[in-house]
Amino acid sequence: PVIRLPAIEVAPGGRVGDGVRGSRALDQTITASGVREYRSEDSLRFIHWPTTVRKGDLYVRTFDSTPSSDSWILLDLYRNVQVGKQQQATEEHAIVLTASLANRSLNQGNAVGLAAYGQELIWLPPRLEETQAWRIMRSLAVAKLGEMPLKGFLSRVRESIKHRSSLVIITPDLTSDWLDSLFWLMMRGVVPTVLLLDAPAFGGRGDLSSITRGFLDMGVNHYVIRPDLLDEVQNQIPTISLEKNIAERSTKQGPWRALS
Repeated sequence: PVIRLPAIEVAPGGRVGDGVRGSRALDQTITASGVREYRSEDSLRFIHWPTTVRKGDLYVRTFDSTPSSDSWILLDLYRNVQVGKQQQATEEHAIVLTASLANRSLNQGNAVGLAAYGQELIWLPPRLEETQAWRIMRSLAVAKLGEMPLKGFLSRVRESIKHRSSLVIITPDLTSDWLDSLFWLMMRGVVPTVLLLDAPAFGGRGDLSSITRGFLDMGVNHYVIRPDLLDEVQNQIPTISLEKNIAERSTKQGPWRALS
């Protein structure tokens, strides 16, 4: 299933510092190139008021100089950190969250990839294609838990994720031993967002305070995901239409560039 996500802002890759909450200086230096209709996940500070007033509906600015970059979702399938049962299990929530994030990114015209290590390695590099959605959904449907801890998986993929990529990590692992591996990815310019499943709320043990303090110290954008996430699961997977987004991106003038 794919759900309508709450207000989760994924830190974009391509600019050092975008993973840090409250850092607005770089955003203010980008030149707006146009407008489009407002979406629920858009920041209100990007509303373009003249167009909004003229058309009678919310419109936001778009930014041609925003750098494009690889976008990855890394799903933690380590057996020993999963808790809960059936629909109220961290595994189920993590998979639905992964599917929903991938669906949202592709519908917004952003290439996205999937990495996970359960019983088998799932490695789908970022692409902006209709078939990418079905590759991701198929992989998630058959994914099974495995024996690779998040710390080891992050170390293993460190050299394969490109410089200044955006990386969303979805995990219920409340230990802090994987933060060192995350730090080295950040040193390579990877911009992380962590979606941390609240293991105690799912019936497990652990303390959120230590690892969330670590995120704050590192400047990592993060969200705590609780068991009510699936309350709004839709019965049908929405249609994923990418042709319009692909066509629009192919007509952009000049390559996108990373800001120094």
